[in-house]
Amino acid sequence: DSLTLSLSSNGVGIFGYIDSAHILNLTAGTANNVKGKAFVGGFVGDKIGNGTARIERCGHEGKVTGSAENAAAFVGCVHSGSLAISYCYNSGRISGNRESAIFCGWMGGSNSSISYCYNSGTLTAGAEGSNYLYRSLPTITNVYDSSGRQNTIRFTLAQRKNGALAWMLNGNTPDGPFRQNIDNEQAADD
Repeated sequence: DSLTLSLSSNGVGIFGYIDSAHILNLTAGTANNVKGKAFVGGFVGDKIGNGTARIERCGHEGKVTGSAENAAAFVGCVHSGSLAISYCYNSGRISGNRESAIFCGWMGGSNSSISYCYNSGTLTAGAEGSNYLYRSLPTITNVYDSSGRQNTIRFTLAQRKNGALAWMLNGNTPDGPFRQNIDNEQAADD
């Protein structure tokens, strides 16, 4: 289904503001459209407080638009505390002003991380220099990008379609959250 949020305020997302939270198994589909001013995220607008927020096994396929700074697929901005994004993907479109990025516009604290995730989506405007996927210095582990930007591993469309990307994201084992049906006599998996 779809969700449209169109506000002229800051802190816009499915969850506008969070502190300590665990967002698990949520997909924002292609029809989702989130618009706001600053600190706009497909899932969370603004992470506040000193706790740790985790986003795990989530997918962003929709559109996020920020008219000011810090627009991103998962979290617009982490003002304090830390954020861990794991086993997630973005295939959506992000459009924002300065300090915007694919995963998170500003990752905040030194304990933030992105692990076992991939991006095949786009960012229009907003990137500052090479900060296309994230800003700040999170720990990056096994993160894939269709162009191999910002300390990530480049993957191809063929690897996504033939299951190799899912295999790599699962640590080269059949166990893990990424699944793909290959040669199931149905339409090709995308």
